[in-house]
Amino acid sequence: MKERRKRKAGRKAYGAGNPSGERHAKRKRVVGDATHCCGPHSCRDVKGQEVGGITPSLHIIQCESSAAPLSVKALEAAYLDASTEGRDTRDICGEAFAALIYPMSVERFREEFWEKKALVIHRPHLRDYYSDLYSTERIGRCLDEAKLCYTRDIDVTLYKEGKRFTLNGKSHNTAQASRVWELYKKDRCSVRVLHPQRFENSLASYMAMLEELWGSGAGSNAYLTPAGSQGFAPHFDDVDAYVVQLEGKKRWNLYGHRCTSEILPRYSSPNFEQNEVEDFLLYQLLLQPGDLCYFPRGVIHQAKTEADAHSLHLTISTGCKHTWYDLLSLGVPMALDLAEREVVAMRRSMDWDIWRRLGIARPDGEGTDRVRICGTILQLLNLLPDEFPVDAVADAFVQRHTMARLPPPLRTIGTTCDADAEEESPTEVSPAEVSPAEVSPTEESPDWSGAIRMVCSDAFRVHYEVNSATGSEECVVYSHMRNEYKHH
Repeated sequence: MKERRKRKAGRKAYGAGNPSGERHAKRKRVVGDATHCCGPHSCRDVKGQEVGGITPSLHIIQCESSAAPLSVKALEAAYLDASTEGRDTRDICGEAFAALIYPMSVERFREEFWEKKALVIHRPHLRDYYSDLYSTERIGRCLDEAKLCYTRDIDVTLYKEGKRFTLNGKSHNTAQASRVWELYKKDRCSVRVLHPQRFENSLASYMAMLEELWGSGAGSNAYLTPAGSQGFAPHFDDVDAYVVQLEGKKRWNLYGHRCTSEILPRYSSPNFEQNEVEDFLLYQLLLQPGDLCYFPRGVIHQAKTEADAHSLHLTISTGCKHTWYDLLSLGVPMALDLAEREVVAMRRSMDWDIWRRLGIARPDGEGTDRVRICGTILQLLNLLPDEFPVDAVADAFVQRHTMARLPPPLRTIGTTCDADAEEESPTEVSPAEVSPAEVSPTEESPDWSGAIRMVCSDAFRVHYEVNSATGSEECVVYSHMRNEYKHH
């Protein structure tokens, strides 16, 4: 069960000028002393100047290990075996994320880095660490076999002389492979494949595991850039980014926040001019195959390939519209509706001349009447915490997430890369092959969550909802089991 959603091309408007009215404090880069971690890893910190009580910083780890590369197939197999081995699938999902940020632990990442500061992990002895995720060969296969449409599925871009150019054909026209490769090779354009997990089932399985762990939507884009070129202007995004270097080399510039409104923003920025960001440079780094760079949403960044090598990287993202604000934006209207039914004061009429007391251009803005009116509003707002339907809000939020998320990794790894193909889609695992947990009839309090799950620990969500037509309360089960790849 899912709803189809159209994604707007480009970024939402960030607003003219500086909406918060804050000054952009200039900063200079400060390199901290090198420290060492336990084991064959070394690390150091880079710190900038404080903005809004937050000091931007970047932590660099040099991993000297030669552990086995990340294997999506092994993770997928473990996921499918979880129920028969008595394991929670979230444990497997945790292992999937742990592999992404190896050698750092998930616990340390959540405590020290998540939404706080950037992280770079260099793996000089593991250059093929992420090779199982994506490749230039797979991009070529998709261009040849799938019906990739400009803007929706693929972008061809170039950043030259301080300007960003998009060289797509007409929007939603099918991209011709020969034309895309011509722009890439002759004009040195970057090729961005949007949401490649729609065309690669192994990548979709990996992304589905991250979604289950994070409890929020996960996305990805692939960026192929020829040597000595740049595809995008400096900007920041509305998502947390995990940059996975797959092939070649790319040099990144990360910048500190210019003002507090750029810390964990809900919307992406416009393209910046170089002179708008150059005073806020935090660090320059070179990513090579097997390296990872994480930075929270709001970190301004740009990247360019070296003169002697192309680059392919995959950006895995999360955190879009998954904030406390988004939860409250659903819950406050619900709380108002509940308070309106229970509190008589909510239904009383406002003063006859209230608009003469309120408003920016109020003629009688000051006085006892205005104070009394504002006091009434505050008193009514104070009633909302008592009426806040936290469980109903949570169900509504999860319902929206369930309809938009990827299906769980319960499918065989197929070869199709056509998002519009129906008959050639990978075969789903039969429900008969995945036994639900047994519930003893003698149990006083059966574990219903275990009774209805198949393999994925959160494949189903039970809601109690009021039928708007009959007014009766109904039990509704939402599931992402049959969501399709092509909408992601």
